[in-house]
Amino acid sequence: KAAQTAPIVTTADELEAYEIVRTICARSTLQVPVVYRDTSNWFTISAGTPRKWFMRLYFNQKRKSVITKIPLARATPLVPGFEIDNHPEGSRVYVNDPKDLARLLPLVLLAYEEEVKRKDNGGEDTDPTAST
Repeated sequence: KAAQTAPIVTTADELEAYEIVRTICARSTLQVPVVYRDTSNWFTISAGTPRKWFMRLYFNQKRKSVITKIPLARATPLVPGFEIDNHPEGSRVYVNDPKDLARLLPLVLLAYEEEVKRKDNGGEDTDPTAST
């Protein structure tokens, strides 16, 4: 028999964190809508489309944390006073509650802008005007 999947419950903390991140991203000169998608494992915040995620919230674990695609060496100076670890996708910052995300403004903006730029660059052979 197939395993039951956990119901997806979007918490008040996740929605509060999303609003904080959305407010931070609104400061950027790059204006792509910030959207979210909840899963049973993490809460994803993305630039425009769920596939273009720039932040994942792990708020349903013993220690709340945030993953970005920014490598540890680049992320560490942006988050003074926070514990930060390497993560296979980039780096993981430990937080106590959603309000901590406001103090991660430089990291949030960098993660958002890099993902927007990655989106704009597209993939190979997707730009018909690109010179060869």
